[in-house]
Amino acid sequence: MPILNKYNMKGTIFIIGKLTYNNKKGIIKYNRMPKLRKLYPNIEFESHTFNLHVHLRKDIYHRTVKDAIKQNKYFNFSFLAYPYGDFTSEMIRAYKNIGIKMAFTYGKNRYATRKQNIYRIRRIKVNANEHFSYFTRWFKQ
Repeated sequence: MPILNKYNMKGTIFIIGKLTYNNKKGIIKYNRMPKLRKLYPNIEFESHTFNLHVHLRKDIYHRTVKDAIKQNKYFNFSFLAYPYGDFTSEMIRAYKNIGIKMAFTYGKNRYATRKQNIYRIRRIKVNANEHFSYFTRWFKQ
């Protein structure tokens, strides 16, 4: 975040709501988010679900709604990154119904385009487990 701020770049951090209450190092805490929003106005915090990192099942519509309601109780997000990039048509319907405006998945070496469905936008997957060279290769192509 300090580097993005230094160069006046924008970024989005997709938050797994349940983890914000953990004491794990490297996890953004729920009570620090208002301060971070003020310190880094170019950084957006959006949803990576509250705790929906499970394999998709037939009852996914109701589980998605229940999870999204819990996430919005604490955070009031408008955008979402699907867990593991996986989604179903039932999840899309659930997120539309609860007011999520746009949702992101990811695909191998694929970029977002203006023609994509707003509930299936591709993103570049970058996380703390990736080596920095993996991240920078996207800017060399």
